[in-house]
Amino acid sequence: MKNFDFRNAKTLKSAIKILDELQENALLVAGGTNVMVDIRAEKVNNRTLVNIRDIAELKGIHFRHGEVSIGAMTTIAEMSVSNTLKKHAPALFGAACVFADPSTNRLATIGGNVGNASASGDTIPPLMVLDATVHLVSAQGERQVNIFDFIVKNGVTTRKPNEIITKITFKSQPKTGFIKLGPRKSMCISIATAAAYVDVDKSGIVNDCRIAMGGVAGVTVRGKHAEKALMGKKLADDIWEKVGEEVQKDISPRDPSVRAAASYRRAVVPVLVKRAVNLAAFGECMGEVKK
Repeated sequence: MKNFDFRNAKTLKSAIKILDELQENALLVAGGTNVMVDIRAEKVNNRTLVNIRDIAELKGIHFRHGEVSIGAMTTIAEMSVSNTLKKHAPALFGAACVFADPSTNRLATIGGNVGNASASGDTIPPLMVLDATVHLVSAQGERQVNIFDFIVKNGVTTRKPNEIITKITFKSQPKTGFIKLGPRKSMCISIATAAAYVDVDKSGIVNDCRIAMGGVAGVTVRGKHAEKALMGKKLADDIWEKVGEEVQKDISPRDPSVRAAASYRRAVVPVLVKRAVNLAAFGECMGEVKK
């Protein structure tokens, strides 16, 4: 039998107080798109649901002094119409544009997607190539954690039971791209995703790059071998075979899987990486801002 209590936190201060009181017994609820699935699947029980969706302090997308800040309660739908993200973080904007279906992305939040830490979470690869920082607060104070250190494994983060994610920040990075492969256009959990940041000089040589992939291992992974294969090279057809070989060392897809065989994921990942890198290098981005 499901047994839950409910508390409504209207301000950040009240939410911090409630979490400090409840500790492990608290279950944060914002959009609820992941929480309700877990409740129905009886993965969680005997908890107090703490609603933080109405906290205005945790909402909004801002750009100041070269840095983008996204409040944890900002919805994916709001991100998908953000000119700030389209300009300063095309990879994250692209992920928001292809995130689930309209009813889901109007509820789902960036904080929830990051906090859920799914290996197939659409926003996580873009945030990794953006080298994002996760900001948390509790009764004991504030702390900041790099996205790579925040996510431990599928569904597990370094967030403490009495902490709340307040915002995600990163420096402006227009040279990013994102590609998603799913079984259908809407309501699809990713088969595989790839995000990239690429800096090329005037002669077309790659000076710096970051690659991250989702759905291809037990956690979102960084493509360090693929990055090494790109560094110091021109983005020409003759490098992609080597990049495709090296990226296989970065991934470990599960087999069997309900969405795709490991062999299929290994076959498509080089294509996704190539497309994400080209999107990043040539300044393109997925989707258009809705009017």
